[in-house]
Amino acid sequence: MIQKQQHVTIQDVAQHLHISHNTASEHVKKLEKSKWVQKERSQEDQRKVYLSLTVDGWIMLRANTELDERKLTNALAKLSEEDQQKVLEGFRLLSEVVK
Repeated sequence: MIQKQQHVTIQDVAQHLHISHNTASEHVKKLEKSKWVQKERSQEDQRKVYLSLTVDGWIMLRANTELDERKLTNALAKLSEEDQQKVLEGFRLLSEVVK
């Protein structure tokens, strides 16, 4: 969410994840402590604090969300031939929808 949208607040995160503001705040503190997220005050309204990914946050996000060809090949190899065909059909359907 932080990667995809501008001006994301802790309240936005809480609403998106259907959790309390306090819980979202605690999670953001952990991300901040890990140096994956940073907080920045709005120039227009000092009461607002926006979240953004740090360089380390971008690296961590990419490492854990990109569909790595090697990982995909290894995962598919663990499936039966029938299940592999189901997965490939699912990818084909997704490909058609996003065109």
